[in-house]
Amino acid sequence: MSAPSTPPARNMHPTIRSALVLLGGVIVSVLVVILVDTLIGMMYPLPPGTDHNDRAAMARAVAVMPTSAFVFFAVGWVVAAASGAYVAARLATRSPALHGMIVAIFVLVATVANLAAIPHPAWLWPAAIILIPAAGWFATRLVKA
Repeated sequence: MSAPSTPPARNMHPTIRSALVLLGGVIVSVLVVILVDTLIGMMYPLPPGTDHNDRAAMARAVAVMPTSAFVFFAVGWVVAAASGAYVAARLATRSPALHGMIVAIFVLVATVANLAAIPHPAWLWPAAIILIPAAGWFATRLVKA
């Protein structure tokens, strides 16, 4: 009789496993952002002919968007951070909270870059800076250690 085999993922080098766990969490976060942005784009389409690569055109388009669109953006970023952080924390074999928070910080950095690239309402800055890490932290707490 042979000894039960250990699943290959458990035998993986810890650094490689951590990198893959983080990648998985980031992929989940990016997919959530893409989904939410697509839904918002259908609900609140940009004016016809808006060039996404023209900063001034995007600034004009964003300036006429309703507040509800930005609330949905903020909710999407928070859900993206929470879902990615949860996945990373759940898949991590060590330091689950650290893995989850790294993913949440990735979402925060990407969000801040977006806020800096395209003018958004001023209230989105503190909302993102506070809510995204809080969502990541809360999501990692849902994972049983």
